[in-house]
Amino acid sequence: MTSTSGALEAFKADSLTLRASPRAAALSGHWHFVSHVLSRLGELPLDKRDAFLQRAVAALDAVDPGLSGEQDAEGSDASDLALGSRRLREALDAMRRRKHGAPSQLADAVQPMVARQEELAAFQIALATLLALRSALHPLDPPLEGRLLAQQGRVLRQGGELSAAAQVYSHAARLGRTSGDADVEIRATIGAGVVANMRGNYPQARACFRRAIRVATGEGHAAHVAAAHQGLLAAAVAACDSGTALRHGWSAFHQAEGKPDQQAEALTSLAQVAASAGEYGAALNGFLMAEQLTDLVRIQLPALGGAAVAAAHRLDAALVAALESRAFSVIARSHQPFEDAKVLVELAEARLLLGETEGAEALLARATALAHEKGFYEILHHTARLTAGALSQPSARQSLSARSQRIIRSLEGLASRSHAKAVAD
Repeated sequence: MTSTSGALEAFKADSLTLRASPRAAALSGHWHFVSHVLSRLGELPLDKRDAFLQRAVAALDAVDPGLSGEQDAEGSDASDLALGSRRLREALDAMRRRKHGAPSQLADAVQPMVARQEELAAFQIALATLLALRSALHPLDPPLEGRLLAQQGRVLRQGGELSAAAQVYSHAARLGRTSGDADVEIRATIGAGVVANMRGNYPQARACFRRAIRVATGEGHAAHVAAAHQGLLAAAVAACDSGTALRHGWSAFHQAEGKPDQQAEALTSLAQVAASAGEYGAALNGFLMAEQLTDLVRIQLPALGGAAVAAAHRLDAALVAALESRAFSVIARSHQPFEDAKVLVELAEARLLLGETEGAEALLARATALAHEKGFYEILHHTARLTAGALSQPSARQSLSARSQRIIRSLEGLASRSHAKAVAD
């Protein structure tokens, strides 16, 4: 579990993230308070908890300037903070009064805050908060423990700790199955599939996603079915199954109407398929539009790396240089090692395609060191191939079905040319 000193260490580890993001910095006081309360709660014997909980409830108003519920001029952070604080106060008071369902109520109050920490790449803080929550609620009933473990697996995965994430997901899925909580089982199974994709174990990834679809369909969880199909799309991209990937991807893009992050993720996968089919103009458009739609690092970096390779195949050196500069600025606030390593490899590949060997070698060295440290085997395979001079040749245009060709033409028509000019400027 964690302790108050462990929570402090997490905030120190994520200090660069907090400094780089004004939104994270603005929320850090509240995060630190919550993490401290949960850590201390887990350390106290039961007979000492009531007085502490009473003091924590009373202190919330004093530490949160956003409790009035007023809307922040630049977004909803203040009102979200007020709502979250209100839920936290109610949950802590329920814990003090030992109300039925109080542990689940506290988890409901804390988990959205952890999700926000994930969005802002404060992964050490997110992990420390979850561990403190689990300690405060010990012993947990299996469904609640599975729910918290599924989120913990996601935090570990995004932080590049793939082995630990796989173990946590496995435990969460097992708890979901044995307790009859299908939602937990599905979430953890999808997470395990994502880890398998990141490790390059595509057969295992497909097995996980298909199992998730089977369970989710039976339970009527449409959102989970869509997420698992997105995973199968990524696996199809890796397997160079262009027709299947294009169909899944275009459907996912349209189903995500009004959800720009999900649309960006689908577009990135579609653009990867287009590139593998030799359709570099469509690929470039898709990647650039994806980067334009989102500010999530885990999507931005793959889009920028893919765009750089596509632009290099089109011999657009100026755009490659602009995309590399943009990628470096995103890496500076990323703290997501898998995405960092992957984009470095793709930038190196783009440089090699343009004949810029010296710059590519430096990028490959950085990517290799990071991949070795974290055990990113698929990335190590890619760096070894490029280091050995096995540079990918321009893909010949594949013979695609009429439906696939229509999707490619639609990608070519996306309004991302103005974004390309903005990146280059």
